[in-house]
Amino acid sequence: QEGSSSGLDDGIFTLSYANTLVRIGSVHAKLSNFDISLSHYESALRVQRRRLGRDHVAVARTLSEMGKILRRRGAAAAAGISAEGNLVTSEAIAMKCYNEALRISRLRLGPNHVTVAGVMYEMGGIYDGRGDFDRAIGCYRHSMRVYGRRYAQELFRQILGTPPEMFFGSGDENGDADGSNPDGQSGFDKEQYMKVSQALQKAVQESYEGQLGNSLVLGVLDAESCSSADNCWMSIEMLFFRFLEYLGIYIVGPLRDSINGSINGAIMRIDAVGHHAVVRAQDTIAHQFLYLVQE
Repeated sequence: QEGSSSGLDDGIFTLSYANTLVRIGSVHAKLSNFDISLSHYESALRVQRRRLGRDHVAVARTLSEMGKILRRRGAAAAAGISAEGNLVTSEAIAMKCYNEALRISRLRLGPNHVTVAGVMYEMGGIYDGRGDFDRAIGCYRHSMRVYGRRYAQELFRQILGTPPEMFFGSGDENGDADGSNPDGQSGFDKEQYMKVSQALQKAVQESYEGQLGNSLVLGVLDAESCSSADNCWMSIEMLFFRFLEYLGIYIVGPLRDSINGSINGAIMRIDAVGHHAVVRAQDTIAHQFLYLVQE
């Protein structure tokens, strides 16, 4: 297809055309038409590489989406839901897509960008499914650090009302500059952080083959889990984030609302007093004018 299209007018294959192919592919993916979806994504990928180059962020994003579709196709085939592809082949191709997307994202956005975190989480899922827990844990931990940093920014913003750049640096490093939060939701980073942390805990537990206990404190910490220093620090970090969240919800939030209510009430009273003061001054001028008229 690429060779046959080389003789056509290059203006036909625009980025708008590629975006349309991606949207159509996304619809087919939702309908579980995985092969049709992937064919549209592959065509869009060729156009993007031709127009933008092989190392553009849009190319990495398309490759990442292709990896997700391939993983879904493999899972559906393994469950007997779909006859398209098989688990091993689909995950092998998906890993190639993720590796290329990871290379581009690190090159263009830096290692601590949220896009890199998302790709590494998906790669960790593949390693986890294969039983390669060491690689899975490495991917999950890097992803968790990035999402944890963004989650901490949001918590500090809620609690202190302070720009997070004072503590964590500029937003460009963490992915705010290019709109990497796809839904624009403040809870997105928390959701991703919790999802990655759960996957990491599961991988660590399976890696230690039952050496971790099941009696957790607040769901994240127990005595045996501290046998691993890294796992202990992860548990403490999660407890710290939970403490900050409860602090903001049950203490700082109500206190701030009470203070704001008092300030707004004082402003309203001052405005009312000022309004009456202006009226009285106008009345005084009017009375003086009446006396002048009489004179």
